[in-house]
Amino acid sequence: NARAFILCNLLDELGGEPPAETPASGSLTKLATIYLAFLSAALDQDTNRFCNFMSHGRRWREGSGSEDSHARALWAAGVGAGRSRIVGHRKLSAHLFERGLPLVESFSSPRAWAFTLLGIHEYLRRYTANPQVNATRETLTRKLVTLWMRCATEDWPWFEPSVTYDNARLCQALILSGQWMPHSESAAERGGSGAAALKLGLQSLRWLVSLQKTQAGHFR
Repeated sequence: NARAFILCNLLDELGGEPPAETPASGSLTKLATIYLAFLSAALDQDTNRFCNFMSHGRRWREGSGSEDSHARALWAAGVGAGRSRIVGHRKLSAHLFERGLPLVESFSSPRAWAFTLLGIHEYLRRYTANPQVNATRETLTRKLVTLWMRCATEDWPWFEPSVTYDNARLCQALILSGQWMPHSESAAERGGSGAAALKLGLQSLRWLVSLQKTQAGHFR
């Protein structure tokens, strides 16, 4: 549902429509409303954690979802807050994003940090003056940079000892954050330099692309 909500917002921004075989009632607005309603229902009001799996009987199957699923929900909410043309969608998305964001600093999943940074980037397209969100971006960016510094070598310029899933999102998060974060000396002293993040994001992405290609040159 988070992925679908992101897609609906991007298609709407481009002036796209659902495929021709989609029923007329399945407009982008209607679909986005359905997906956002699911995300809203998934947020536990007591813990501010997003649930993930729902049974056919519409009961949540766990008290809280994985760190990755929580962060994907934040990414989607950030997109809704930053891009949606529907006022109600923007307000609800911003509310969900702000409720679920503070928990991520305690997460250990690098991909959860990355997904959240993508959501922060989207949220700040509209709500630029939120100091908490800007501070969280700096913290999570620093976590990814630190992870890279601890693991990377000349022959293995990567964040972890293995390359697993959603790899390019780590690079993307550093590139986007690095472009928008301060490039000042004071930021660099705190380990939150945008220039450093951008450099590592591009370096790691180039290496990843060189690995994940077939002999025919196709990316996989």
